[in-house]
Amino acid sequence: MEPLDKNYFVVPSHCPQQEIRSLFSDLTNKVLHHIDYGSDLTGARKLVEQILQYERYQNLDEPIQQRLENDLLSTCHYWEELYRYDLCWPIIRTL
Repeated sequence: MEPLDKNYFVVPSHCPQQEIRSLFSDLTNKVLHHIDYGSDLTGARKLVEQILQYERYQNLDEPIQQRLENDLLSTCHYWEELYRYDLCWPIIRTL
């Protein structure tokens, strides 16, 4: 993976579209809230289902879970918030 990008206005080509990145933000916020406060993950499950409806996740040559993981990692790397991936992915992959 490339070094952390200091130009926040240029989205790397391997990152998913803005709508999906926004949903990842909501998703990781819900998972972090669950980690901190033990909240229900129903909202997080619904967000994963919503993300998977995008064309990007249809008819893949790779497993959907692998694409989802790569996209979350790329997005968190772009945000320079890799802790979101490290803390949230183990929970998200079980949803």
